[in-house]
Amino acid sequence: MSAIVNIRIINRSDNPLPAYATEGSSGMDLRANLSEPVDLAPLQRMLIPTGIFIELPEGYEAQVRPRSGLALKQGITCLNSPGTVDADYRGELKVVLINLSGEKQVIHHADRIAQIVIQKVEKVVWIAAEAINETARNEGGFGHTGKHSKDLMKILFPIIMLLLLAASCRSTRKISTAINRKDTVSTIIDPRNSDSALKVAMAFDKINKDQINFSTFQAKVKVDYDDGKSSYKDLNAVIRMKKDSVIWISVNALLGIEAMRVIITPDTVSIMNKIDKTIQYQRFDYLKEVSKLPVDFSTLQDLLIGNKVFLDSNIVAYGVSETYVSLTMLGKFFKNFSQFTPTDLTLMRSKLDDVDVTRSRSADLSYDDYVPINGYSFPNKRGISISDKKKLDIDLEFKQVQFDLILNYPFSVPSNYKLK
Repeated sequence: MSAIVNIRIINRSDNPLPAYATEGSSGMDLRANLSEPVDLAPLQRMLIPTGIFIELPEGYEAQVRPRSGLALKQGITCLNSPGTVDADYRGELKVVLINLSGEKQVIHHADRIAQIVIQKVEKVVWIAAEAINETARNEGGFGHTGKHSKDLMKILFPIIMLLLLAASCRSTRKISTAINRKDTVSTIIDPRNSDSALKVAMAFDKINKDQINFSTFQAKVKVDYDDGKSSYKDLNAVIRMKKDSVIWISVNALLGIEAMRVIITPDTVSIMNKIDKTIQYQRFDYLKEVSKLPVDFSTLQDLLIGNKVFLDSNIVAYGVSETYVSLTMLGKFFKNFSQFTPTDLTLMRSKLDDVDVTRSRSADLSYDDYVPINGYSFPNKRGISISDKKKLDIDLEFKQVQFDLILNYPFSVPSNYKLK
């Protein structure tokens, strides 16, 4: 039988004291102490009071954890999980809840919103050393989880950022030298030539307006990845999006085992590594730092949905052939050479060359296998090809694409995961 720990408690609510539901229970339910119900919009977070104050003995902590039933039924979980209550804290216990479902949820007074677990804490004394004992794993090892998770992270970012990753990689090969000039006749745009300028303006206007509009999006993605050293075939991911609110990604490794789960909002990026059992929270600017681009949430969701990005009205040349129409656009960050079908101006290919010649970033992006979905043309196949010190090829094939469904975005972090 476990030892009994006596803890002083003040209850300033009319709810019962936290109690174990069964003899084998580890946690006790915490209830909301509210004067009136509160609404939680999708992805909204809120601090919910409980009216409970406790005096923990020295050497103990209280952990505030999500309730599995609440997460499953309503998509509500604790944002900082587990939340730690230190032994010297004397304030009211409050729970940070977040709604990861696709619809509004209501919290009522006396609702069970979390559970509290009392744990004994061991104190450590650090011993400075010049070296530590080696193990078979060390920093690497044969097939250890750390290396595998790093490889998965390399693959995860192309899935998260798709073409953004390609645009962010360095390359010594300029895109302009890779254009096959024999296939097309290019015309330099002269603002004084009204006929030429009008024709190009009309084409650009149609291209720019031909964007997929959606409220929610869901798809499975098959990923093939090859950087010359690491090669992965037939990896699978599930992507869910709620426009302007959340991007949710689940990545499966071999044998269909979920390896990572990511949730991105306009403010934050959360990465759950299910192999290493770690959780990482970053600001959205983290993606900007990784990609070295001033990308925002809107651009990121356009990349995933297949909408055209990095278009610029500063068109310096256009070309026409039997197989495609091309536009060369000079923007703030990229020179964009894009090819479109001559009949309906559907995007076929984009080559991006960094305006800043000292960075020499370039990428070749392809779009193929367009299918009509909800009145839009959706590119089921995307290709990314980069030449750097090593060659990088990524192929993405979208399946089971669905728009405008009611979706949820589960992201409950197990209590034994370590904060990275």
